[in-house]
Amino acid sequence: MQVLEPTRQHSPVAHAQRKFQTADNKRFQKTQVRITIIITICEMLTLSSKIDKTFLQEISHAISL
Repeated sequence: MQVLEPTRQHSPVAHAQRKFQTADNKRFQKTQVRITIIITICEMLTLSSKIDKTFLQEISHAISL
């Protein structure tokens, strides 16, 4: 007699959770890239004396909230 192993079934709920988790991760990654770009631009402006370090610290603080 052959023993059949049960097939692994993914519930619709688990599938939806994975789908939303993936979307959240992509959104988070895009946000991280944007934040990095903003900080880089601000640092460049600070070096060229277009903005002062206090402004850069305020932006960094606001982003970290």
